[in-house]
Amino acid sequence: ADVLVARLAEKNGQRDVNGRLVPGHEKQVPFTYAQARFTHSAMGEPLDVALYRSAMSCGQLADLYRATNEPLTVGRFLENVVKAPSFTTMTVPPDPRKMYEKFCGAP
Repeated sequence: ADVLVARLAEKNGQRDVNGRLVPGHEKQVPFTYAQARFTHSAMGEPLDVALYRSAMSCGQLADLYRATNEPLTVGRFLENVVKAPSFTTMTVPPDPRKMYEKFCGAP
C-alpha cells in the first residue's frame, strides 16, 4: 500500500445495490501520480506530474514520506509516535492542484 494513496479523500470502491460505497481498499490512482512518485523529474513532464512531485515535498505530506522512508532510528521512532495522530487523520485530495495548495500553499 502506498502511504499517500491510503489517505486519498475520495475512495473508489464497489457499490452496494443502493449505490453506497462498500468498505474496501480499491482506489484508482492517476498514472501521473505514479510517474511523480516513482520516477525522476524530467524536462517537459506534464504539469500534473510536477504538481504531485512538488506537493510530496511540502509540509505534512513531506513529513509523512520521511516517517515511512527514512531509516528507523530512536529519534525517528519517537517523532513518528508524536506525529502518528495527525498522520492517521490526514486526508489527501486526489487532484494534483488541490494537493499542492493544501500542503504547499497557493502557487
